[in-house]
Amino acid sequence: MANLNIDQRFVHCKSGNKYAQLIELLDSTVDGMALVFVGRKNHVAYLERFLSEHEFSVTSLHGDKKQNERDHALSEFRSGRKTVLVATDVASRIFRLVLPFINFCTRRTRHPKHHARHQL
Repeated sequence: MANLNIDQRFVHCKSGNKYAQLIELLDSTVDGMALVFVGRKNHVAYLERFLSEHEFSVTSLHGDKKQNERDHALSEFRSGRKTVLVATDVASRIFRLVLPFINFCTRRTRHPKHHARHQL
């Protein structure tokens, strides 16, 4: 059964427009904080750099990071010093989702496993 308190949308965009659409979604978040889930750790690193270059305060989380790096990223995000957390979709299992979050599908054939408020 779907939760009626969740605003869930599917945003279909051409592959050349995904990153612009992501920026637009992140700019539209109410409190400026959001989680962005991607399928692979190399996409995490790329998206973190991309968003940083577009002046977002961003950190990242994936399984290859050392524990102290993961703890630091979570601390930065939870404190609000970083407003966007990019993580692998596997990491989505550890969060209690009360923020806007985005499943960012970077390949045409991959479909995110988790429901999202926004799905690109």
